[in-house]
Amino acid sequence: MEVSFMKHLENEKVTQNVPLPPPNEFVPTNFELVEREDEFHITPKLLMNTETCRLWFRQDNIFLLPKASFFIIFRSPFVDADPLLSTSVAIFTSLLNDTSNEYAQDALVAGLKYKFSFETFGIK
Repeated sequence: MEVSFMKHLENEKVTQNVPLPPPNEFVPTNFELVEREDEFHITPKLLMNTETCRLWFRQDNIFLLPKASFFIIFRSPFVDADPLLSTSVAIFTSLLNDTSNEYAQDALVAGLKYKFSFETFGIK
């Protein structure tokens, strides 16, 4: 940067008209690493397997970064029963994505992602 521009900036006053954004609840604050297991597993371990839930775990032994994927599936035999229901669920899924954008904006800024999708078995 040119010296004249830097001097110009030094003489500028801070304005209060541009407030900082509120804190983002999705930005992590605890960066403490959890002690990792001694054994390295290439495949994930099944921690819980119930009628309604399956929970898998695999330690990242290379980069030591936490990463998670979370899927919820709403199954219904009626979703693909006829064209009217199929179209209705597709429109509902699209509206669900649109209406969640306002709340999810902070999550997206923090690097989190989400998506509702219409599948032949329901909504994922």
